[in-house]
Amino acid sequence: MTFNMRTSFALLALATALLAVGCGKKTSAQAHEATLDELNRDLSVMILHSGGALPGTNEFNQFLAATHKTFPTPPPGKVIVLDPAAKHFVLQDK
Repeated sequence: MTFNMRTSFALLALATALLAVGCGKKTSAQAHEATLDELNRDLSVMILHSGGALPGTNEFNQFLAATHKTFPTPPPGKVIVLDPAAKHFVLQDK
């Protein structure tokens, strides 16, 4: 093998390895389930932008979608509710 052929082969192997590693990663456009902390942080952002008013359900879900998140599934026997007085989400027994 000549030097140029070895160099070309090494570059091809490196490029193939890098492409193979990148194939398993999630793209940033894929939505993930938000945590309770993320929900409360996002709610705080929306409240600040709206001047203190709580957002509607559709408005909040649109905001989550824009930040590539989905509403989380609560643990068994629990539900996620909005505490309007405290202006944050909490887990509550069913």
